[in-house]
Amino acid sequence: MSRGTTPQSPLKTMDFKLHQLSASNLASIFNAAYIDAEAPDDANFCVVRGEILLMVWASEEQNIIRFYNQISAPEGMKEEDVRKLVSSFNENISLTKAYLTGRKDDDGDPIIAFEYDYVLLKHNSISPKTLIQLTRMVESSIQASHQIYQQLFAAKT
Repeated sequence: MSRGTTPQSPLKTMDFKLHQLSASNLASIFNAAYIDAEAPDDANFCVVRGEILLMVWASEEQNIIRFYNQISAPEGMKEEDVRKLVSSFNENISLTKAYLTGRKDDDGDPIIAFEYDYVLLKHNSISPKTLIQLTRMVESSIQASHQIYQQLFAAKT
């Protein structure tokens, strides 16, 4: 090695096991990546405000990290059309699962949920980079639902 140079070593980040992914640790990981996130008091989930609003939490019992989003169905849409829309989401978006929550928003429109579960077995770990990449993939997947809605219903109006 020549004088004045130092060996370059890759920056090693800490990987996390499920039991280490508390809501506050998740929020810290996202905030360190310049993504607005918070862990509400007494909650087991982290609220991530990226491209869309996501709730993220780790479940040791189920061996998963869950990414969750919910939206109201388009205003005034018939229940039959909402079911058709959710079915189309599931046929066309492979990453996330969409379903009707059984609840309605303040205007009486059904609420649609999107979920993605990342399996993380007890002996495995996940890096912050992978967690951020998964978040971006889930966001893109959910955002694709807008195009599906446009294809199904916008042409009718």
